[in-house]
Amino acid sequence: MPRESFDNSVLSDDDYDVISEPSESSVAELGPGLSLLEPQPLSVALNLFNTASLTSEEIQEFIQNAVPSSVSLRSRTVKVYVDGFWDAFNVSHAHQLRQAKLSFPRTSLLVGVFCDSDCQFSNLPTTVPFVERAELVRHCRWVDNVLEEAPFRLSLDFCKQQRIDFVAVLEGSSVDPSVDKERVKGYDELRAHGKVIPIRRTTGVVSANQRSAAPTPAAVPPPPLPQAPQPLPVEDEDDSPFRHDVYGIGI
Repeated sequence: MPRESFDNSVLSDDDYDVISEPSESSVAELGPGLSLLEPQPLSVALNLFNTASLTSEEIQEFIQNAVPSSVSLRSRTVKVYVDGFWDAFNVSHAHQLRQAKLSFPRTSLLVGVFCDSDCQFSNLPTTVPFVERAELVRHCRWVDNVLEEAPFRLSLDFCKQQRIDFVAVLEGSSVDPSVDKERVKGYDELRAHGKVIPIRRTTGVVSANQRSAAPTPAAVPPPPLPQAPQPLPVEDEDDSPFRHDVYGIGI
């Protein structure tokens, strides 16, 4: 059955209250009082990663400072978008998606994955092919839907077409030299229209470059095998200076 087409040019702000894409789902949409069950982080993780201890209330309080006060979001599902390479998926990526998902009481999280050609064009070749990166993201507990071959530069038109309320961006991305300038221009455009919410960076994560640069410990040689005891030499009776007195008569 063909899906209906929508004329996004006539959508009002109120139309964003309902996500009409049938392929999308969100745990938050199942009903009030339902939430994702999250295992407690390890104590060593709480000490190592600064974002591991953040509660949903703390995340939402941090987000509210960036959201216009005139926008009421507590009574509806908010659609949040995050994009990235997601190469060598690590702890930092997981905490980034967690914060995006918990940024509002009811959130539908759409995650964009850059295709291999865009990664190569930006001089950031990936070690994992696109289909595997998309699958890794899809299996993250915080993700509601994955957008394949996401646009490298975001725009207001894209957000309107995808019915996106906010784009979650890591703090400091605008001044991070590792972030492509075209992507920064897109973020700045959305920020000027109140479409960007900040996500805290996770510290304490060992990067792939740091892992590869770590010296390999020298191999410890195995201990020598124990030597079998050698039998004592048997002296010939005729050659011995002391002859055995068999008869006990002094001979």
